[in-house]
Parts: sequence; C-alpha cells; structure tokens
Amino acid sequence: MEIASLGREGDGIARIGARPYYFPYLVPGDVLDLQTDEAGHYLEHHLVSPASHAIAPPCTIFTQCGGCATQRLSFSDQLSWKRARVQAALERAGLDVPPPTAMHQSAPLSRRRVDLAVVKSEAGVVIGLHQRKSAPVDMTSCQLLDPRIFALLAPLRDLMRRLGAISREADLHINLFDSGADIVIGANAAPSLSDRGKIAAFAAAHHIPRICWRQGKSYDNKPEVIAQLRPVTHDFSGTTMSPPPGSFMQPTASGEAAIIASVCEALPKLNKRDRIAELYSGMGTLTLPLSAYGFVEAYEGAASSVAALDAVRTGKRLSCSVRDLARQPLQQKELEKSRLVVMDPPRMGAGTQAAQVAEAGVRDVIYVSCNPQALVNDLAPFVRQGYALLSWSVIDQFLWSAEVEAVLALTLDRKRLAKRRA
Repeated sequence: MEIASLGREGDGIARIGARPYYFPYLVPGDVLDLQTDEAGHYLEHHLVSPASHAIAPPCTIFTQCGGCATQRLSFSDQLSWKRARVQAALERAGLDVPPPTAMHQSAPLSRRRVDLAVVKSEAGVVIGLHQRKSAPVDMTSCQLLDPRIFALLAPLRDLMRRLGAISREADLHINLFDSGADIVIGANAAPSLSDRGKIAAFAAAHHIPRICWRQGKSYDNKPEVIAQLRPVTHDFSGTTMSPPPGSFMQPTASGEAAIIASVCEALPKLNKRDRIAELYSGMGTLTLPLSAYGFVEAYEGAASSVAALDAVRTGKRLSCSVRDLARQPLQQKELEKSRLVVMDPPRMGAGTQAAQVAEAGVRDVIYVSCNPQALVNDLAPFVRQGYALLSWSVIDQFLWSAEVEAVLALTLDRKRLAKRRA
C-alpha cells in the first residue's frame, strides 16, 4: 500500500477501504508492506519503496528525538503542506478563502527558545525532547537550535549531574536574548547552598547573564533568581526591554519579523486617535509596532510580561493591563469603541473571548493563530456575524514539525473587501 497523505501530527496515512493507518516518519508516495491480523489490527510494516521526492533526514537522531516529524520532506513540501492545513481550516470554518498574501519559513539552526526535559540516573544525565509518549532522548544533535544554545547542552549535563536538588527529573527553559542565554531550571526540590554556588560558578564560566530556579511542576510558580551577572535585555522593534525569567518570545527572529510584517500589512487605514485592542499581548511583540498606527490597549494575563512592557511605555501610544482573558474576557461593551482588535491567543485558542469580539461588531480583526484546529472553533462566531476573510499569510517557525502559524485579516468593511477582490 502507499502513503496517500499526512495527518495533522505529520504522520503518513494509508488506507484500506475507509480504515486509516498512521505511520510516523513516512511521507506521501512511500510504499510499504503492511501486516495486520484477521480483524485488521496493525502488526508491523516494512518500507518497500521510498517516495521519489523524499530526502535524507539531516539529523542523526531523527525518529529517536520527538522534536521532528517530517525531516524526509523538502522545505518547499513542508511549507506547501502547512499552507494546505491552514487553508483547510479556513474552509471548514465556512470562509471564502483567497490565495495567501505571504508565506515565510524560518531557516535551520535559528531556534532561539526551547523547553527541554532532564533525566538523571546512574548512567548519566539526558537532556532533550521526549520521544512520542515516552522518555526523553539525549539531544546529541539538532538542526533546529541556534548553535549557541546547543553548545550549552554538554556543560549543562555536567551541571545537572552535580546538583543535589535534582534527584531524578527536571526541566530547562532557555531563551536566547540579545544579552545572551537566559536559563530557568525547574525541579521539585529547592536548591541547596552548595547548588547555588555551583549555578553561580556555571553562569560565570559560560557568561550566562541570568539563571533562575523554579520549584514545583507548575509554570505559574515564580522563578527565583539564583545568579545574575548583568542585566537581561532584548530589543523588541527598536525598544530595549528587560524580559522576565521564562518569558515567551517567538521561537525565531525571522518568524517574529514575518508575523509583525503580516499584521502591519493587514491593518486598515488608521489615525493616531484610533483605539486598537490587543489581546494576549505578551511582552509587546506586536504592541510596540502597532503603537505607531494608533493607541494600543494591550491585555495580557502574565503580570511579569505586563510589567516589562509597562517599564518602557513612556512616550509611546499604549496602555497595558493584567487580565486573564480565559477567565475574564473583555466584554462587548468594552470592545465597542475599538477601531481594530488584534488577537494572538495561546494554542488552545481564544474561546469565549473570540465570541465577545465577534459580537461586539468591531469593524476589523486581525487574528494570529498557532493552531489550525483551535482556529476553526474561534472563527465560528465571526462567520455567524458576517465577517469575511480579507487576507491571510502562513508562517513556519517550526521546521520539520506539524506546528504552523497564520495571520488572518477579518473584516466587516465591504469596501475593503471589494477593493481586495478588484
């Protein structure tokens, strides 16, 4: 049988009648020999003939590490597949879908943010990504990470081995800011005085501006600064900020630039007095460039991110507020005076907040999506309210994975829509 398509996780799909079978790491065009029992349950398979367009995986631990699923596809084939996934989601939502206005794909070795698992045993320390529903695989090779992050993994293994507070498992969050790598170690126990000294020495030896410790499994737990050698800074659209520990930023610099460009390209004609409601604003990745077009009212649930943005807002046309939009979404009356709403929700989508925006009848909405499945649900209230899709773009910041982002311009302005169609 032949692999006919890719599933939403990047698995190859083959069918016997209406029954689908899923095969990790296979691509359309692969021919395989499938063995099942009498009831049709999978037993094993063997690749008989690879697809003519398949390429050799560039990473030596592909199929072992859980970070990549589609390394046997060329970059262009990956981008085409991701474009098709977004387009299918838009069509399922009931929108009339024009061709995309732009598509961007980040380069290998450009990932500047990563969350890694740590497993400590008598055999040593493993730092890497989980296999599918299994233990982490030691990241001895990576074609995604910025080499400056990858170079830290070997010395971090040695550090994790020597820390008494890590008995079995931990995790690492690494951001590569302009000032250097910013590290948060997460573990169940608190670091001892000896551990703190080892972490401080590691920071000095490897020129790490800041290393923090987050105790407990919840990412809501505030990290404690263990070692800080100098200020942590990063440039966001020409503004130097001080990002909090463990903060979110776009995984690649070129992907961030592509999202900003797509959002700005999708803007309606604005004047400086127009109110822009920005939801899920983070540290201000979009807030700062948007403030050049109107007055931005930014809302974000993470207080530390809002504090970082608030510290640099003097002289800029913006306000920023702490608000958990999942528990306390902005209501219709709060949105009715907005000329534009810009939304960049988390992977689970905007949920009730999307419905409130749609029902407020804001003339133009820009939605930044990182999950086609959640996007379908979030678009439903907009379709019911008569919004049309003015434009959309595709951003692939996660090479060789099923992850894809999109920027959508939704409008009630029939003049803008007619102009686009013309």
